[in-house]
Amino acid sequence: MRTSIRFILVTAVMLGLAADALGQNQLIIKAMKDEMDRAMTGLKVDTMKPPYYIAYTIYDQEWYTARASMGSLLSSSDFPRSRPINVQLRAGSKSFDNTNFASLTAFGRGRIASVAEDGTLYSAFEGDYDALRRDFWLATDILYKRALDNLSKKRAVLQNKVRTDSTADFTEAKPYTATTAPLTEEFDKLQWEEKVKRLSAVFKKYPGIQKSDANAGFVNAYSYFLNSEGSQVNRGYLRAYVEIMASTQASDGMPLYDFVGFYTASQQELPGEKEMIQQIEAMANDLTARRDAVLLDSYSGPVLFEKQAAAEVIAQGLGPSLCNIREPVSDNAQLEQMIKNQFGENTLQNKIGARVLADFLSVTDDPTKISFNETVLVGGFPVDAEGVPAREVKLVEKGILKTLLTSRVPHKRITESNGHARGLAHQAFFSNLFVTSTKTMKDAELKDALLAMCKERGLEFGIIIRKMANPYFQRQARDPSDPSSYYSASGPRPLVGVPLAVFKVYPDGREERVRGMEIVGMTLQSFKEITAVSESAYAYNHITSQRRPSYTGIFDPQDTRVSVVTGSLLFESIDLKKSSAPHRTPPVAPPPIPGK
Repeated sequence: MRTSIRFILVTAVMLGLAADALGQNQLIIKAMKDEMDRAMTGLKVDTMKPPYYIAYTIYDQEWYTARASMGSLLSSSDFPRSRPINVQLRAGSKSFDNTNFASLTAFGRGRIASVAEDGTLYSAFEGDYDALRRDFWLATDILYKRALDNLSKKRAVLQNKVRTDSTADFTEAKPYTATTAPLTEEFDKLQWEEKVKRLSAVFKKYPGIQKSDANAGFVNAYSYFLNSEGSQVNRGYLRAYVEIMASTQASDGMPLYDFVGFYTASQQELPGEKEMIQQIEAMANDLTARRDAVLLDSYSGPVLFEKQAAAEVIAQGLGPSLCNIREPVSDNAQLEQMIKNQFGENTLQNKIGARVLADFLSVTDDPTKISFNETVLVGGFPVDAEGVPAREVKLVEKGILKTLLTSRVPHKRITESNGHARGLAHQAFFSNLFVTSTKTMKDAELKDALLAMCKERGLEFGIIIRKMANPYFQRQARDPSDPSSYYSASGPRPLVGVPLAVFKVYPDGREERVRGMEIVGMTLQSFKEITAVSESAYAYNHITSQRRPSYTGIFDPQDTRVSVVTGSLLFESIDLKKSSAPHRTPPVAPPPIPGK
C-alpha cells in the first residue's frame, strides 16, 4: 500500500513538472511569435522598408563545470540557468541585403545595449513573457538600425566597384517544424569534484611538468528556433566533456604542451576513470620525454600523419575549405587586406568540378551519423542553426570536388542550403567528416612506403607525426608571460597548426623523437600529394575553431564540436622547420617535490 501511494505521489510530481515545462515552452514560443510579428510590420525608419527576414533563437541551458590541478579543486560552478537569445535580421531583399559586408566603423563598437555583433544577448531566465518580449524588442531594434546602416554603406561601396559576383545574399528554404522532448541527465556535483581532483593528481608523478589541470563540464539545454518564414524547431540536447592540459619547458626554455580531450553527448558515454587515467599518463609520459627530444633545423620530404595527427590535418586544413564562406565586401582598403589575409589562398570556392585530392580519395559530411565502429560521434545534429534539416553531403568523389557545405548564404553554383549552418553566426561548417579511400595499406605497410619514398629521394630518414596541436587547446594553453604562446594575425593564417609528437624514422625502423617543429608552406595543393591511406580508420571527436566572419571582417573563432573519421595519411612531400618563436628561460630552481 505504501509503495502504491509513493508511486502515485511521484507520478503526480512528475506530471506536474511536465505540465510546468509544457506551459513554460508555450510561453516562450508565444513571446517569440508575438514580438516577431510586430517587428516584421512595425519596424520602419523614414522611407526604409521593414526587415524581410528575422530569426529568433533561445538557448535555455543549465551548466556545470569543475576544474582541478595537482589534486586540488580550482573551481566548481553550478549555473542553474542561463538563457542567451540570438537574433538574425536581414534588411533589403534576398538578392541584396545588409550581410556579407565589413565596415571599419564597426571596430570598437562591441556590445551595444548588451547586443553582440552576432546578435546575441543574455535574457532573463525566469521565463517571464513580458521580459522575453522586451529583450527581443531591444535586440531586434538595434540590429535593424545596424542593418540599415550596413545596407546603405554596402550600396555606396559597390557603386564605385565593378561587381564580379552577383550571387544573391540569401536563398530560399521551405518552412520546417519539429519538436523533441527535453533531455535530462542528473549529475552528482560532489562526485565529479572528486573525480577531476583524482584526474589532475596524476601529474604529481611528473615533476618535470610545470602546469596542468583537469576540467569537466556538462550542459543540459533546450533550444527554440523561430523565423519569419514559418520554421519552428524546438529540441533538447546534452553535452559532456573532460579536458586535460599540461605544459612544460625543455632545458633551452622551449615551451611544450599537450592535451587529452573526451567529448560525448552524455556522462554515461564518457570513458571510465581508469581509461581516462591511462590516457593522461600516456600523454604525461610523452610530454616529459619530449623535453629531451632532439632539434632538427629543417626537413623536406615524405611525412606520415598517423591517427589523431591525420584527423587534425583534415579538420584544420581541408574541412574549413569545404565550406561555403562568402568573402565580405569592405569599405576600407586596409580592412579588405586583413580579410584577404584571413581567407588566404586556402579556399575551394572556385574549384567545384576540379580535382582537389588523389583519385582514390572521397570525402563525405554526414551530420545524421551518431557513431562509427562503436565510437559516438559528437559533430552531428538533426536540424541546423537556420532550421534546415541536416543531410549527408558527398563533397569529394574520387578526388573531384562535387559541392560545398552551405548555409542559406548561397554559392554562385549552389542555390540552396544543404543543412550545415552552425553556431551563432549561422555560418556553414562541417559536422561528421568522413575520408574514405579505395587504395589502402596496413599500418606497417604504410611505414614501409614512407621509408621507400625516402630512399628514392636519398633521405637518411623520414618523418612521422603522431599528434597535432588543436587550435582550441592552443588558445587555452597560452601564457600571458610567454611571447611564444601567441601568434601574429598580421599575415595569412597557416593552414594547419603545430605538430606535437614528431619522430624521425630510419631505414632499420629505429625512431628518434624531435621537438619544436613547424609545418611551413602547406596549402590545399598539398592534399593532392596524399599517396596512401591506412586500412584502419580513426574516429576523432574534438573541438575546432569555426572561423566566423563578424561585421568587422575579423574572423572570431567559435569553438564547435566536430568529428573526423580518417585513416593515417602519407604525404609525398611536406616542409618542416625548427620554430624560431621567442620564449622565456626555464625556472632557475628545480621543481618542488610533491608532499615536501
